[in-house]
Amino acid sequence: MKRLALVTVVGLLAVTPAACDDCHGSLKDLGSSCPATFDGTFDQLSCRPYSTQRTFACDDLIGFSEVGYAGVTCVYDASSHSLVGAEHWSDIPDNGCVIRTAGKVPTLSCYERATYQNRTCPAANTSAD
Repeated sequence: MKRLALVTVVGLLAVTPAACDDCHGSLKDLGSSCPATFDGTFDQLSCRPYSTQRTFACDDLIGFSEVGYAGVTCVYDASSHSLVGAEHWSDIPDNGCVIRTAGKVPTLSCYERATYQNRTCPAANTSAD
């Protein structure tokens, strides 16, 4: 019976995803959906129906994300407006990670001090004129 219990535990460990030791990725992969530049305004962002978008500015960084259960935060240098980092986040862990980062991303204290602007996008206009 002890042997069966040990085999069961070892079997569970073999199929359980490992804790994420490295939740970092490449900016090329994680930032692939981010525009190459961003000036911190909503003018550059398309407004997808029913989405809620948030811009932020803190320290030498600006960026944006769409608020939801999963998505990407695109991070830019405040002076050059060039993409410098990205964060993929989800309520469902990916190999043990709920947040994967690449490049330069804000620290928690930066996010706490940041100024934010939110925009909720309206439903698509479906009326025929």
